[in-house]
Amino acid sequence: MTMPSCARVERCAACCGESYRRRCSAAAPWPPARASAFSPHGDQLAFVRWSDPHKYELVVARINGSRQRVVAVRGGGEYFSREGPAWSPDGELIAVATGNVAREMTIVLLNVATEREQRLTTRTWENIGALVWHMDGSALVMDAREVWLQPHQLWRVAYPDGQAERLTHDLSNYAGVSASADATMLLTIQRERVANVWVGPADNLAGATELPGGMNGRHGVFGLTWTPDNRILYTSSMGDGADMWIAAPGRGDPTRLTARTGMSAFPTVAPDGRSVFFVSASSGRRHVWTMGIDGAGQRALTAGDEDTYPDITPDGRWIVYQLGGHHRLWKVSADGALRTPLTTERATRPRVSPDGRLVACNLWDKEARRWKVALLSFESGRVLGMLDDIPSSPWTIVRWTPDGRGLTYVDSRTEDHNLWTLPIDGGVPRQLTRFTSGHTHDFAWSHDGRYLAWSRGPRTHDLVLVTGLR
Repeated sequence: MTMPSCARVERCAACCGESYRRRCSAAAPWPPARASAFSPHGDQLAFVRWSDPHKYELVVARINGSRQRVVAVRGGGEYFSREGPAWSPDGELIAVATGNVAREMTIVLLNVATEREQRLTTRTWENIGALVWHMDGSALVMDAREVWLQPHQLWRVAYPDGQAERLTHDLSNYAGVSASADATMLLTIQRERVANVWVGPADNLAGATELPGGMNGRHGVFGLTWTPDNRILYTSSMGDGADMWIAAPGRGDPTRLTARTGMSAFPTVAPDGRSVFFVSASSGRRHVWTMGIDGAGQRALTAGDEDTYPDITPDGRWIVYQLGGHHRLWKVSADGALRTPLTTERATRPRVSPDGRLVACNLWDKEARRWKVALLSFESGRVLGMLDDIPSSPWTIVRWTPDGRGLTYVDSRTEDHNLWTLPIDGGVPRQLTRFTSGHTHDFAWSHDGRYLAWSRGPRTHDLVLVTGLR
């Protein structure tokens, strides 16, 4: 680990461990606020509120919630960070991270009295987490990452000149930060997750076996899928970034297909098994790419604002995908020549049915004011049904069963993250796995329905102290 000024990371205590998890309720509305910042005198608080997924408000209020005043607004593809603002020690400024659909985030400062807004730094990051001021007001510290799929590191941004300095240079992932009075020490949470790919026969999932791949990697965390000849294509990350690998269960070691560190994720394979479509950020932004099943001939297929989560139709002619921060679904022809919108409402993580007629996704229900798993017409994008029994959020993963009669999903409301299947005709959900610990990141059925693969492993959260800073 390399850090400036002889900094050192020390583990303070095991913090929460496997039980530390944000619960997702099927009935949970879009959250109105997540984190608050108190004024130095403790009589006011500032928080980010979003009454719907389109509008973000930075609000200042009395400590009891009265006299609320909106001091800044974001919308139209721009947003405030859900991690909340930070109030300066002199009480004059509120710092908050803001971003856009291109996943470019930076820090802005709001004058509490005048509501005048100014940008602190010209630097941008792919994602910014929590912010905290030095006690003397000379800088902000935060957790942030520069590139998609890379771990969050600790940064310091000076005030008022906005000069940014990276404080940690390791493969750990940090979340949240608190600074000592003299700013020579930082307290943060070091988050780690280890995952391996498992494969089980559909009639005996308890007898699943693990793919070879190493004990300390994150295998399948950023996507896995099957080829028609029952090989598994999956992402693998050993720290900084992720690449694509392919393996035949029980038939030798995996083969690496991509070597674009930090860039490749969420693969889907063409029905003829000759092409792969996936997400890459090697050009600076996330787009849908294609390549041969051997990794050759890699090229971009889309050029929108942060295109993610592709899924190919059974006839191999179209790829349905999510248009990044806009949370809309689009279709692009397999050769990239034609591109057309599928939805006008907010929707995420599409999956095309085995017969090609339906698309399952997470859809924002404006009347219920919450996310639901929906079934759309592939041709028109019209909503044909809602499945209230599946817990939904913008990040919920659903997969069609091979016969097209149901959807398999992770029940994220429980600690064990088991897999369930819900018939789309209104039947009762059926539990598939009996995990007692760990976290399920992704899963996929083989084309013939004989096997189910999943990525799973523990997550740890340790409280650590960063010392030796100047």
